[in-house]
Amino acid sequence: NLLPIMGKIRVQIMGNFHLQLTNVTNKIVPLIKEWQNRPLQAVYAVVFLDAIHFKVKQDGAIVNKAALMVMGIDLDGHKGVLGIWIGENEWAKFWMNVPNELKNRGVQDILITRVDNLRSFTEAILECYPTTEIQKYVIPSIKSEAPSSMFPIRISKRSRPS
Repeated sequence: NLLPIMGKIRVQIMGNFHLQLTNVTNKIVPLIKEWQNRPLQAVYAVVFLDAIHFKVKQDGAIVNKAALMVMGIDLDGHKGVLGIWIGENEWAKFWMNVPNELKNRGVQDILITRVDNLRSFTEAILECYPTTEIQKYVIPSIKSEAPSSMFPIRISKRSRPS
């Protein structure tokens, strides 16, 4: 009977995989922490803030989370990701931490900030950067207020070039 042998092989493979994953994680985590805490430019011409909402399984339950990504364009025109934060549903408190962290990492001024039409975004940014010009994305607002028939989902199959 091969079942006991296959079970032992599976346990050994999974054990090796877990060990390899742990080794990789242990090497990557310090680099991630360094990137997350790196100093930033003092002034950014434009900073974009946007969130992606998703569900994850946590402690056996499905919970809502949001990943907030902040991208910036400095005064020399170079763009880059300033940070990515994963948050729970305590929106106002969560959003307030992000501009504070940018300030703590050296960002003294932002000329223009592009944000979704969420009040907590605007309030959090203006608390830290009172002179920034806030520009709100309008497409998400239009899409949320318009009938769904205005934005049908179209899936098309494209032929691949030979």
